[in-house]
Amino acid sequence: MDVGKIDSLKGYAELPGNCLVKVGAPSFVWPGGYAFNVERLRETFDEVQLLFLEPLEKSPISSKEVEELATLAGDSLSYSVHLPVPSLLGFGGMGASSIIEIIKITKPLDVGSFVLHLEGEMNGFNASLAVSQIDAIIKMSGILSEKLCLENVDSSFDFAWEAVKETGMSICFDAGHIARDGGDLLAFVERYGQWIRMAHIHGVDDRDHKPISNLEDGLVKKIFEKLSAFNMRGAVIIENYSVDDMLISLEYLSKIHSGD
Repeated sequence: MDVGKIDSLKGYAELPGNCLVKVGAPSFVWPGGYAFNVERLRETFDEVQLLFLEPLEKSPISSKEVEELATLAGDSLSYSVHLPVPSLLGFGGMGASSIIEIIKITKPLDVGSFVLHLEGEMNGFNASLAVSQIDAIIKMSGILSEKLCLENVDSSFDFAWEAVKETGMSICFDAGHIARDGGDLLAFVERYGQWIRMAHIHGVDDRDHKPISNLEDGLVKKIFEKLSAFNMRGAVIIENYSVDDMLISLEYLSKIHSGD
């Protein structure tokens, strides 16, 4: 199959109807802009996560494109947003203003979750400053605090979460990052399940963001079941950034749910 010629996943791989949770994709599966990708993903997925880069000039979006995204969503597709990496919150600088700008730009899309990284392992990280900046983001953007989701990026997550959970924010559970570091994915969900609003899932071998079939056999289905048991509100985003990887992940998802 020449995946380079595929302009839609429809007809090649379908999302199983018995996944227990909403399933989504990132906004850059194909080379192209936000609307270009959403037009190709909306027939397959429940949600698209819009990825913004730092500086914002690397991922420009206009008010006209936001209107187009709202039209493409219709009544069935939802959006989440991955805020720029690094966020640089806890270090001073302009990180908070960029985040506020993105939240305001995407307001017409009724975004359900905004995923945030904190670089707690970097020298000079100031947890109390991060808390005050997060409070300012929530106040100045006007979003509900629980829509802001801290992603587990590295081993500093426990420290960062204990510092910022007082702000009322939620968690974005990234299964691939825990698998990359040799951690226990199901134990993480058990510990933090009440705060998990959305999730990322991807496989790991020489790097992360590989097809989910690279995860331990049987693990993906158990993760979906546990997230469902905690009534997670948002979607599980399959974080694959190419058509061929996404096709492999969707085929694997269909395979593991075929006996239900």
